[in-house]
Amino acid sequence: MPTLKGPKNSKLNAASSNFTPRINEEIDNKLNQFIKDNPKLTETVQQMPRDYLERKYLLGKMQQQNKREAYTAKVSEWLNAPEQQALKGALEHIVKEMPEKVRQTELVKEAKQYIRKAKIKLS
Repeated sequence: MPTLKGPKNSKLNAASSNFTPRINEEIDNKLNQFIKDNPKLTETVQQMPRDYLERKYLLGKMQQQNKREAYTAKVSEWLNAPEQQALKGALEHIVKEMPEKVRQTELVKEAKQYIRKAKIKLS
């Protein structure tokens, strides 16, 4: 199993050494209370190897990305359906001035906004 190492690029090392996390006081207080209320869980997590925790965190990020990509594919498929051609034409009119490289991405973004505003449920 490959291990995660720190960044190799010196610019990235400098940037990561200056990293200061944003702290939301309300969430931080809730987290502190959760830690106090769950000492066994806290101890278990503290005993886990850092590599395992990093991989677990990255797994969550990967799953979020996969979910976003799946939704984007679903929206794109919905937009290309014959019954959505009028909407697709209207959205293409909105993005027609954009560079060709980003036009399809922006078309799907506009479709997502339309779906949210119209409260459409995709199945």
